[in-house]
Amino acid sequence: MEGLRSTRDPQRWRMDDAADFLPKPPQSRLSLESIEQSFAPLRLGSGGLEALDRCCNFSGANFYFPDHDFPINTCHPQDKYGDAIPVQIKIGPQQGYLVSAPEHFTTLLKASRSLTPKPGIAITMENMFGTPSGAVNLYRADDSGIAPKPLPGTEVRPEHRIYYHQHLAAHKYLSGRPLQQMTERFMAILSRDLDGDGRITHDWKALPDLYTFWQNRVFRSATEALFGPHLLSLNPTFTEEFWMYISATPTLLKGLPRWMIPSAYRARDRVLESIKKWHRFAREHSDYTKTGPDDVEWDEYWGSKYLKVRQNFGRAMDAMNDNALAAEDLALMVAANANAIVCAAWFLLEIYRDPDLISRTSEEVASAKLPTSAGAGNARFDIAKLCENPLLQSIYAETLRLRIALLLNRTPEHEDFRLGEWLFRKKRLICLSTRTAASNKDLWSTGEDVENVHALDDFWADRFLIYPDHPRSGPLKRATVSLEHSEIEAPIEGSSSTKKAVFSMDGLAGGWVPYGGGQFMCPGRHFAKQEIIGSFAIFCAYYDVELRTEKGFKPDPNMEFFGLGALPPKGQIPFRIRRRFGS
Repeated sequence: MEGLRSTRDPQRWRMDDAADFLPKPPQSRLSLESIEQSFAPLRLGSGGLEALDRCCNFSGANFYFPDHDFPINTCHPQDKYGDAIPVQIKIGPQQGYLVSAPEHFTTLLKASRSLTPKPGIAITMENMFGTPSGAVNLYRADDSGIAPKPLPGTEVRPEHRIYYHQHLAAHKYLSGRPLQQMTERFMAILSRDLDGDGRITHDWKALPDLYTFWQNRVFRSATEALFGPHLLSLNPTFTEEFWMYISATPTLLKGLPRWMIPSAYRARDRVLESIKKWHRFAREHSDYTKTGPDDVEWDEYWGSKYLKVRQNFGRAMDAMNDNALAAEDLALMVAANANAIVCAAWFLLEIYRDPDLISRTSEEVASAKLPTSAGAGNARFDIAKLCENPLLQSIYAETLRLRIALLLNRTPEHEDFRLGEWLFRKKRLICLSTRTAASNKDLWSTGEDVENVHALDDFWADRFLIYPDHPRSGPLKRATVSLEHSEIEAPIEGSSSTKKAVFSMDGLAGGWVPYGGGQFMCPGRHFAKQEIIGSFAIFCAYYDVELRTEKGFKPDPNMEFFGLGALPPKGQIPFRIRRRFGS
């Protein structure tokens, strides 16, 4: 049975042949009409409670057994029942509900008193990151909240408040001055590496895949900026092993035993062993308890002080052994790198598919370039100016709208949860698809030119730009937002004139949610934006690129990763590259 395909390697991962001898239950493939009445969400009607008769099997890329696959991306219950009606779903062994109505997204993501992501987090830590069961119980048992003051009634010891400690550290070191320092390090390291890479010369060189080329370079620079240089120097093949592990994550999240998917487990084992090797080395050379205000913000052994803080509070928890701490930093590495770097590659790819967009973005990037000192040839940029640029922000927002496919989840922890006319049973997952939100035809604009419609499954660089003379421009179907934003000279489609344009996200609550929402919104979102836009600027400073694809080439996303985050491009993208003269 084929469990998962590597995003870059045409050879597919295969489950152990023993899976083919498992009994095949006749009802393993559920239909939209099948139902488990004791589990169904309930409609609150005048006659009492009415069970919802809808069900869909969402079991990741494929279901468990041969001949019974039900790809998640082919299951479109909203096409049959509309966005307003929730449906019952299965995600591997877990049962839950899928909510598609955008007006409910904000309510669900902000209902922190009634809903929690904890059950989903615990499942992910155990299955995807390999957290030992003892440490997983920390996640399951922590009912103290994320605020400094624990919630009433909790009996969790202060040192075991894992959500609070993670939340506090992330928001301290992924914002403000620490964020600025980390981004500056990332940009400097990436510029240093490209400047010193003698493999790319001033002569054109044909290479097989732009995605892999850029993915690996950005990963190495981002990893060194956050974790320091020794994680990679101690483990020379870590970059390749990390992306092989990422390719295995859809299979790992099914929760199958090791004997059924040994290759996926081995991929995870390799990265965990590399992280433990680095941890041992860092502890031997640097004191991780030195996290005070007078201690250095970054050292070569631990990287950011953020890593020391995480090691410090982790080792104070009884169940956090070396294996658990490695899983914690693997989770951080995936959160910090996997989605952002996939989107950084898409950002690059979409621009180089469009000669006009190459010209437009080159002008904007050049305006943010900083002078370099004598003898220092590394390219430098004003990252704040880059990230405030309307066109680059629009490309960034459109890339995430189109390429992030997360199944956000919340669970009613203590009692059934009412949402409009629906009552959801406690202890059951409620899932929200960011891809459904991002393709809502009632919310999103497809352009004001009826003869040149920009479909919601197509990339459109200007989707988030508003032009003063065109009230129907912008991301909303009918733009009504103010123009108190940054401005850009950009061409109006179908016109040779230029007008002031602004970037806007106004009115998109419940529509653009690639980072989730509420108290558990991704704390690394600011670094991700700077990483995506900043890496493109560095790339432009050093390289000229031409895609070697057919005219009108449109890369497809790999839907095997639906529900997990960013969807990498499917197949290879051949290109040729040369170093820019003067770089």
